[in-house]
Amino acid sequence: MDTDRIERDKLLHLQPLRDAIRGVTTSKEYLQLLGRMRHFAGVGLLDFSGVSHPAQSERVILWVSEGGIGLPNRDYYLNPEHAAVRDHYRLFIGRMLRLGGYLAADAEAAATKIMVLETALAKASMTKEDLRDPHKTRHLTTADGLKAMSDGPGRAFDWHTLLGAYGLTGRQLQEINVTNPAFLAEVARWVGGPRVDLDMLKAHADFHVLVGMAGCLHRAMQDEAFGMQKLLTGAKAQLPYWKRAVQLVSEGLWEPVGKLYCDRYFPPESKAQARELVDQLFVALKERIGALQWMTPATKAKALAKADMINVKIGYPDRWCRDYRKLQVDPSDSFVQHMLKIRAFDADYRFAQIGQPLDRDEWLMSPQTVNAYYAPERNEIVFPAGILQPPYFDAKAPLAQNFGGIGTIIGHELTHAFDDQGRKYDGKGNLIDWWTPEDAAAFQKRADRIVQQYDAVQLYGTHVNGLLTQGENIADFGGLRIAYVALQRALGGAPQSAAMRDGHSPDRDFFFRWAMCWRANQRRESAITQMATDPHSPSAVRINVPLSNMPEFYAAFGVQPEHKLHRRPEDRLQIW
Repeated sequence: MDTDRIERDKLLHLQPLRDAIRGVTTSKEYLQLLGRMRHFAGVGLLDFSGVSHPAQSERVILWVSEGGIGLPNRDYYLNPEHAAVRDHYRLFIGRMLRLGGYLAADAEAAATKIMVLETALAKASMTKEDLRDPHKTRHLTTADGLKAMSDGPGRAFDWHTLLGAYGLTGRQLQEINVTNPAFLAEVARWVGGPRVDLDMLKAHADFHVLVGMAGCLHRAMQDEAFGMQKLLTGAKAQLPYWKRAVQLVSEGLWEPVGKLYCDRYFPPESKAQARELVDQLFVALKERIGALQWMTPATKAKALAKADMINVKIGYPDRWCRDYRKLQVDPSDSFVQHMLKIRAFDADYRFAQIGQPLDRDEWLMSPQTVNAYYAPERNEIVFPAGILQPPYFDAKAPLAQNFGGIGTIIGHELTHAFDDQGRKYDGKGNLIDWWTPEDAAAFQKRADRIVQQYDAVQLYGTHVNGLLTQGENIADFGGLRIAYVALQRALGGAPQSAAMRDGHSPDRDFFFRWAMCWRANQRRESAITQMATDPHSPSAVRINVPLSNMPEFYAAFGVQPEHKLHRRPEDRLQIW
């Protein structure tokens, strides 16, 4: 890293973009500017993306979603509990603008106006719980229909200019999904009203450009941005610059970096071994579905048919989708210039997909990522090479450890196909109800009890949000159960809780590895932020609550009523 050049250049290579912001003199020019900056999250008041059509998953259409806020979600602007964060954020805006060259008084005035704007946007935003419901974010329309959603007395939004600035034309605009129509009306009030405050909108855009690029900029900018991160996560020190640079490049150029990673760390035999594990988990999932007492045969048959249609991706893509010949970089470019080009390339790639057939070979996560996902609109499970490494997966480890590690993760992703969100999609990824009313009610009854169980858990004086986390919690319950069933099948079907040797048994190894995969050192601030924003429960909760619902865990460790993890048999829950 040429850190000397970074310190010397400061904001030099952001100047053309910032000059364009300052040069805006009309609302139309502001909307045209947003198209030029479409690769910056948060700069505009709306977010545009290409996502599958809710009912015709083979088509990628334009989705218009909420944008424009810098705090994690609407609650941080509206909940009294986050007043200190709001105060810090307003000061943070002012300090960033001062570092960007604003006079102190101008920066403070702009920060106050930006907070008013973002608070208004937050009020018009959907709750984080409602955003998880695909039926509540489905509002199909056309380009003309956007105006009907946004315009009203005293406000008229220039959609023609904005869509044109984003390069969206013709087939890309034939059908559009809007996640929150009320939000469009609020945006129109600020941008299409009779008294548009252009200075405020320009300051808002400038601030979010600075925040978005802070990780590539000089030390003063990095430190200021880290101060905000520190408040939300409790982190005490930044990663070294070179590590952050590697992170940024890995995220921006994830296909070529991923190919290098897999060539070195993920041989073909690892892919074959992981596929064998996935196949065993599929067998266990189908066995569990077939044995359910609360689901009727008709819905079971459809659930099994959907399971058979789940597409499995392991390690790395069979086809690398992005043509990086279109990314022109110059070795003499600064780090900022490189990142601007990478972001623009990524935005061009994503927007070119709108109006096209869905590319089912595409991955939504890099091979080097230590994570996995299920995509309901594609009905696919994906396990990157990064998570097919110890402690999650080790070809030399005992069976029980691999089933307690990557096995539970595979089971978790499979269960997502049938959680509170995934169950609403069919085998092709279409948002179609395939449940009988009787079975839907039976599922909901069980899901509600899981929500209540997590709602009762407190960490640092804050309750876990059982509704926000229910999808992940259901998947954790199901992942553990399905992986345990698969392990017993692999071991011949005999219970292993009593097969002790040196203090270990297959069952104990299974549960220990589950805990090892999710254990974490987490600061108080980070846990509180996670509970306010993240659909995953904090690690300690994620480990212990599902275990306290598994009779096999009680048998493996001799859990008694006086133990903290004991739960009365009638309170132990399971869906899948």
